[in-house]
Amino acid sequence: MRECSLAEGASAISYMCRLFSPVDFERLRLRVESAARNIEKLRERGLCQSSEQFSCAGGIECPFLRDAKCCIYPARPLACRRSISVERRRELQERISGEEAALLSLSPTAPRLLPEVISDLWQAGMPSKYHNMTLGNWAYLRNGNRPSVDLTWQDESEDYSILDRALSIPTEADYSPDFTVLKQHLDADELYDRQVPGGIMPTFNSLYKRRLGSKFDWANRKFEWGDQSDDGMPYTIWMSDDPQERLMMWDAAKRCRGKVLCGGLGLGVFPQLALSLPQVESVHIIEMDPDIIKLTTGFWNDNPWPGMSQCKVSNDTIENYLCRTDEKYDTVYIDTWDALYHEYLPHINVLATMSQRVLRDSGEILLWGYSMMIQMFLSTTRDLYDKKHEYCTATDTQIAKIELQYPLLLKLVLWMRSHPRCNTYELLEQALIVATTSEWERGILKIADDTAAQDLVNMKYFSK
Repeated sequence: MRECSLAEGASAISYMCRLFSPVDFERLRLRVESAARNIEKLRERGLCQSSEQFSCAGGIECPFLRDAKCCIYPARPLACRRSISVERRRELQERISGEEAALLSLSPTAPRLLPEVISDLWQAGMPSKYHNMTLGNWAYLRNGNRPSVDLTWQDESEDYSILDRALSIPTEADYSPDFTVLKQHLDADELYDRQVPGGIMPTFNSLYKRRLGSKFDWANRKFEWGDQSDDGMPYTIWMSDDPQERLMMWDAAKRCRGKVLCGGLGLGVFPQLALSLPQVESVHIIEMDPDIIKLTTGFWNDNPWPGMSQCKVSNDTIENYLCRTDEKYDTVYIDTWDALYHEYLPHINVLATMSQRVLRDSGEILLWGYSMMIQMFLSTTRDLYDKKHEYCTATDTQIAKIELQYPLLLKLVLWMRSHPRCNTYELLEQALIVATTSEWERGILKIADDTAAQDLVNMKYFSK
């Protein structure tokens, strides 16, 4: 990641506005804002006073890299250009419109890193054809709702080097009382719809929870019911360190600072990644399942890893711990839900609110997959608008069905029915408010007809 001037930042913004679709622009803008705030956190700790020092401090990669290629290549800063003549540099520096020049004069600063410069320009009012549904709304929600939760942060790293890192992960075997760990591999070589450099996906481990009466046949490598009359799946996939999980946790780890509280132990990937970075002092894990603690920490005892002495694991629910602890943390990272599903948002918002009381000044809350789930809800909102007439004329029976299965979406449907003349942007703005402010104790999908599935949800998330 290189330094750039305000003029170069303005040129990059103009390029993005001209050539990027609204969806691509918004996706890239979130990555840029996230990188800018990550840099700011590093600077606060004296770890990012130059581009070289930033690289050494465990910072994220340039947000404009996609598949190892620059997506604003024609408008990249001069510092990113290797062989270029003095005349060409001067020509590029002079290619700034009068409007951009006037804007630049409002906020003269010394050159800084590219994401910081572009973020400053947006906040100063640099025009964008997508401005109505981008920076303004996100900034309002971020600063007015929960300042410690950065809605622009996306745990969607493309730092594939982490996939080959050796970690202390339980090896494949049956573990008591009802867990089986299997080593697996992906058949595809794609993540996030992009090719992985090298084309080879590493192996990973998945933890399966066996249902009562089932077992794993190691000779044939398949799960079986002890009683063949049983039907349904003999197992549940409980957790994994698959490539996407590693990439997302690595992005979260690089965002963490100082004393870290983490909700959810899993297979123990996150604390190993976080404590490999100099800006992380300690990690305290809260895990509700004692069997998971026994499995993972038991393996650690026989296979220790660097920094393990700075990792503490406690048996509790993250909700209970946040309510009663007097400890203060620089970062709270929570990963206690099993999927990226927007109906989980109200429960996650509750956790975000509860986490506020344990933060030190300038602390930050990181929520696994949060921005992705918000984006999913916005995508659903666009589909909702396309069927506006159907929802506005829905019967009471149809509304009741939505309430049973999709209580978060219902709030948006009811708002739309009371504002039948709303346009797309107004509905999307309301969707952002609903997604980030709705709170209730169990923001989980209510499964109407599947009692076994509902029992599983209750057991995994709410058993005491």
